[in-house]
Amino acid sequence: MKTEVYNFISLSQPELYVQTTREIADYICKILKYYGSDANASIEHLELPVIPKPGHKPMLGVDDAQELDLKIWDKEVDEYMAQKSG
Repeated sequence: MKTEVYNFISLSQPELYVQTTREIADYICKILKYYGSDANASIEHLELPVIPKPGHKPMLGVDDAQELDLKIWDKEVDEYMAQKSG
């Protein structure tokens, strides 16, 4: 990572900027345990990822839902709310 530096000596080096940004994004993607691909896309496109609104809460016995489905839904709601409040 020490070799990747934004160095603007002249205006004819846009490929250096793109290459450096891509290397930083790839590095972040590798070191993050969770959401590495989201961070990579955010860095390359210079925008935050949009987490979609979760669907309806699954109901045990009605939607063929299991306890795991409910826990997954709860996490999706938590992530959605964190994005909205942050």
